[in-house]
Amino acid sequence: MGSDGSGLFSLVWGLGATSAGLVLVTNFRGAAEWLVYMQDRRARISSRMRLGVTGTRCLGGVFAVVGLPVLITGVIDAAEHGLDGKTLPRLPLPFAAFMCLIAVLGLWSLWRPAGPLRPMWTNGFGLRRTALAIQTAAVPAFVFFLWSGNSVAMHATWLTGMAATLTALASGPSRRAPAAP
Repeated sequence: MGSDGSGLFSLVWGLGATSAGLVLVTNFRGAAEWLVYMQDRRARISSRMRLGVTGTRCLGGVFAVVGLPVLITGVIDAAEHGLDGKTLPRLPLPFAAFMCLIAVLGLWSLWRPAGPLRPMWTNGFGLRRTALAIQTAAVPAFVFFLWSGNSVAMHATWLTGMAATLTALASGPSRRAPAAP
């Protein structure tokens, strides 16, 4: 590591991987069951891709175990060199436009009537709705900061979006998969 901004990436990636992995491995508020349920609702490319609750929890465990040393490395590097992220090269406009298109399609998929965020918004209240709004705003902000080359703002947006996602999952009633008929 060094003062090239990789410590900032390690800090953000390690925090996200560790926290998301812990949420999945402990099945906090039915998060692993909810992800499997959402996977079953979508059209699968192959039936071999289905992990199930146990596989999802094991994958979460891998992220929690791998994320912790990366997080520790990022904290050590941030303590030694600060959070001075280097300026990234500005992306070409066609590539940025393609990223915007992917972001819009992803948000549409999440917010459409059958998407996972619509019922969370409908059944939510203050904290959950605020977290969902921040999570949604973080996507285009991340693309903008990546395009503009602002590494620190890009990583801060990434971290904010992850925190908002975990807050939305943790607030309100559990989203366990409904019982099979």
